Amino acid sequence: MNNHTDKYGDSHDNLDTKGEPNSSTDLYDKNTKELLQRRFYDENGNVIKDIDFKHNDPNNNHIFPHEHYLDWTKNPPRE
Repeated sequence: MNNHTDKYGDSHDNLDTKGEPNSSTDLYDKNTKELLQRRFYDENGNVIKDIDFKHNDPNNNHIFPHEHYLDWTKNPPRE
């Protein structure tokens, strides 16, 4: 997206559920600089999509990257 920012942290909890409308944010591990997640915000600044590139996977049952779409018609918003 044209309106994009990068953030460094420890986990996906570091990205906000509300952001700049029509924007995206990449979360990088602050130590390894690896891309962990890309989050997209809609015209209202609500999260609409996450792409996870890496996260804790104790059962080793995730394929990376994978996507999550949030439904804001549900309360609380969820997939």
